[in-house]
Amino acid sequence: MKGFCQNAYRILVAGMMAILFASVGESQSLGDLQVIRFQSDDDKYFITQQYRFTGELQISGVTVGDSYEIEAFLNGTSIYSETVTVTLENEQRFVSVDVEFDQPGFNRLVLYIDSNSEIQESSEDNNRSVLNLNVLEFETIVRPNPFTPNEDGFNDEVIFRVSDAYSDQSLEVTVYALSGKKIITLTSAGNTQVAWNGRNEQNEQMRPGTYLYVMKTDGVTIQRGTISLAL
Repeated sequence: MKGFCQNAYRILVAGMMAILFASVGESQSLGDLQVIRFQSDDDKYFITQQYRFTGELQISGVTVGDSYEIEAFLNGTSIYSETVTVTLENEQRFVSVDVEFDQPGFNRLVLYIDSNSEIQESSEDNNRSVLNLNVLEFETIVRPNPFTPNEDGFNDEVIFRVSDAYSDQSLEVTVYALSGKKIITLTSAGNTQVAWNGRNEQNEQMRPGTYLYVMKTDGVTIQRGTISLAL
């Protein structure tokens, strides 16, 4: 009887160890998908401007043929989505996400890998990268306003200026009469400002009054407003 009990005990222990090792083996065989980094090369962000963020992803121990989702969200709204089919059990992947901010203040940008939890993983704690970014109003200066182009050397021109952060972009300012008729278009490549001397494209002095202007950088409208010409 004693021998029988000992044998039964050994069988029970062996069975429990087999279950334990099987469980450990199963846990070790689970894959891992992680976002290593998610960033852009810019250190300032302005509304209405587009920025490229690059994500570095690491995929390990995933079954070839499985698929997973890569997704980016800006303030809770999906702005990028890609379904990837695994071709290598272990691989490194890079994604580029173009982001245009439409509101100033803090914006939350999140990059997810396996956002739908299609892949069984040992841990999902590293499946995302969260960026909280302070987005600024576009820095523009239009002055003096009013201006007086009477050639007395004081306030003869109105200056349209943008932030130095955009010195590598083309600046364009178009001035209109209140009727909508175009007066002049001023352009500057690689400079942060242009000046208007109160004359049209035929070099004729414009009459005193209120004029409309539209400022653009690289073809994107950043500001509209009015200026006053006085003599």
